[in-house]
Parts: sequence; C-alpha cells; structure tokens
Amino acid sequence: MKTKMTHKWLLPLFFLAWVGLTACEDNTDKELATLNLKVDLRYESSPFLLVSQVYQNEWQQDFSVEAFRFYLSNFKFKNLDGNWINLPDSYILVTASRNEAIFNAILGQIPADSYTEVAFQIGVDEARNKSTARIGDLDPNNIMAWNWEDGYIFLRLDGTYFRKNAQDQTESRGLVLHIGREENLKTFRHSFSKPLVVTEKGNATLALEADIAEIFKNPENIDFETQNEIMGGSQARLIAANYEDFLKVKEN
Repeated sequence: MKTKMTHKWLLPLFFLAWVGLTACEDNTDKELATLNLKVDLRYESSPFLLVSQVYQNEWQQDFSVEAFRFYLSNFKFKNLDGNWINLPDSYILVTASRNEAIFNAILGQIPADSYTEVAFQIGVDEARNKSTARIGDLDPNNIMAWNWEDGYIFLRLDGTYFRKNAQDQTESRGLVLHIGREENLKTFRHSFSKPLVVTEKGNATLALEADIAEIFKNPENIDFETQNEIMGGSQARLIAANYEDFLKVKEN
C-alpha cells in the first residue's frame, strides 16, 4: 500500500533516503563487465504497444497511446560486502514502440561481482534536470524537455481518449500526461531473492517489467473526463504517486 505524505516533506525525506544509498559507494579494482537493461512493457497482462491497441482504465474508459517515454537514472547496486556501486551517467530513456514491447539498453560498466540489491530513480535528479550537459540519454532534442527553467519531463504519455457523448457516439479527445519537476522524482529499490551475478566474460542483464496500467490507478484512479491533460501541480503529483510502483524486477 502506498502512503501519502504532505508535499512539504517530500523533498527532505527523498534527499535523506537517497543520500543514505550513496554514502556507502565503494571504489573497487575488480574487472569491469557490461550490464544490460531489459524492460518488458505491459498493460496488465498484455504487451504494451503504441497506436494499434486500445486499452481501458479503471473507469472503463477506452484510450490508445501514440507516444510513451520515461527516464530511469542513477543506478546503484549493492555487493556482498554491503557497498553500493554507482553506475556513472546512467540516464536511460525507456521508449515504447508500435511493434515491440521489449526495450533494451546498455546500463554501463560495473565491477564483476555478485549484487544483492538495486536502486535507481524514476526521473532525473536535480543536478542534471536543469543542466545543458548531454549525458546518457539526456538530450533536449528527444522531446523530453520543457525548458531549462522547468527541466526534463520524467514521464511522457500522449494518446487519445475515446468517449461516448449523449447520443452514444464516439468522440476523440487528446490524452496528455507530461510529468516532471523534482517533487515527482521517485526512488525504486529491490532486494534480489538470489544475487545478481556479473562475470567478466558474460553480459548480465537487469530485467524489469513496467505495467503502464498502474499509472492510472492505485492510489488514484484517473478519470479521463476530468483528468485528460496533466502537466503539473497537484494532478501531476497524483500520477507520480501512481507510477512510484509501476516497475518490478523480473528474476530468473
């Protein structure tokens, strides 16, 4: 169950939690190996595809999606010694497509070791959010930036909501979710049931599943009649509270 907090406490609590994760980072002389990222995009039990599919939210409202992207950043892994290993410049823009529900990327180089825990952020940290530096997938040309005052869009969904009018005819309305700003930055943390083993010669993969349906529910069921264009303020915080747990780690 998610717990709601008053807005004024969000940033201080988030800062303390993330500092706690970074305080034990360890420099190691072990050989480096490639670590990959795989994200399985789903809508409940179905593959999530752009344009061709029509989905329903908790209000039984039909919609389709033309564009969907979100940032994952600042990946860290805890080794068996209890030290957190940071993957520098790990800013990944997960992007949905029309034909493939699997997104693949290279996270970066990490010491060959066994890891018991992973942590990362959904969104872009304050230091990079308003920076012009192009690091990882941070690039204002990828339609994920408002301007340098407001920074990057953390999660972007553009689609169409199909509604019935008084004559029972179908009408189309735009569906826009552009969520950003530091108050909507979320931290994901997972303990592996068995260690993630990264070897020098083999490419290890962190496998995630993203359930897009969770963006529209729990704790807030989004009603497209009144919540079909969300780009900031209290409504954006509702969406961020929903997507806080829309990811899970897939273990073998």
